[in-house]
Amino acid sequence: MTVQSYDIRHGDAGFFARLGERVAAVVERIGDFYAEEGRLRQLMALDDRTLKDIGLSRAELTSVARHPLDKTRTR
Repeated sequence: MTVQSYDIRHGDAGFFARLGERVAAVVERIGDFYAEEGRLRQLMALDDRTLKDIGLSRAELTSVARHPLDKTRTR
């Protein structure tokens, strides 16, 4: 019986590169989630008068927190 050697350092470099990319994408999504939550918390802390002064209503806060650079919002 012949045993074939397998060198993990060279044999599947593409797999580890793809795995690294996937991990990086997940970490980025987690960071985006926490940034969104922080923006929403800050907006929710504002009183109604301040929100009105900047042209927002409470109903729009989640949308604004998720898409802060949305140019289609009219105000």
